[in-house]
Amino acid sequence: MPKLTGKLPAFVEAYVGEARFNATEAARLANYAHPESSSKDNMQHPAVLEAIEERLEEMRAGANEVLSELTYLAFAREDDGWVRPSDKVRALELLAKFHKIYVDRVEHSGDVEYTFNLPDPTNDHDTHEND
Repeated sequence: MPKLTGKLPAFVEAYVGEARFNATEAARLANYAHPESSSKDNMQHPAVLEAIEERLEEMRAGANEVLSELTYLAFAREDDGWVRPSDKVRALELLAKFHKIYVDRVEHSGDVEYTFNLPDPTNDHDTHEND
């Protein structure tokens, strides 16, 4: 990560964290006196942009992390007070889909043969003489 000084490290952390990519809010959280102008200046600073990219890369969850969190949530005890039954059901559903225990659609591989019975256009039985 590039060397950031002053309030810039706090700005970067707030930007990718609590401020949810709102630069003015990140500047406010980092205690800038003038958040609007400071946020614009910070977002034009190459080292800040590089630090944000690096921080986002660090935060990126891979498949193993996602599966681990879903498993933790799916098997958490409801009496711990932080997990709702609906959260557990959703986590179990996502895990079942990943492990192909439950699928939303039917997957088919192989050949499929179709037979169509279409009227013969040369057959006069299909025409109406009195029309």
